Amino acid sequence: MKNKTIKEPEDINLHIRKRSAKYFLLSILMLGLNILNFLFLKYLWTFLELGNLKREISYQPIDLLIIYPIIQQYILLSLLIICIFSIFNKLKNYKEEELIYGIIVGLLVGFLYGLLVGFLYGLILGLIYGIIAGLIYGIIHVLSNN
Repeated sequence: MKNKTIKEPEDINLHIRKRSAKYFLLSILMLGLNILNFLFLKYLWTFLELGNLKREISYQPIDLLIIYPIIQQYILLSLLIICIFSIFNKLKNYKEEELIYGIIVGLLVGFLYGLLVGFLYGLILGLIYGIIAGLIYGIIHVLSNN
């Protein structure tokens, strides 16, 4: 009969690689920046009184100040997602030329798409509202002359 020996349980050590720890701390930092930027965005929104979009006065160019923190929040959220992803997976290195080319092409395609959609949307709605307003004005004008 064979002697079976029972192995004693070994201490379990959880090792966090330095690379993962660095990206984990970077993720916490990015999360903090996201929260602070969101609070700033909320404060700026109330300071510019943009919460009440039904106000009678027209918007001023200073109201466009809200665009910068919105873009910044988008960038910070993207970086946070990249940092969280890099904790678990090693990111590939990219050549700078390819990255710059991809950014430029992405910006141009997004700009042209937004311009085209905005133009068509504005053209169609302007045409519809113009026709409706013209018909109403014409009917009122004809009825008031009789």
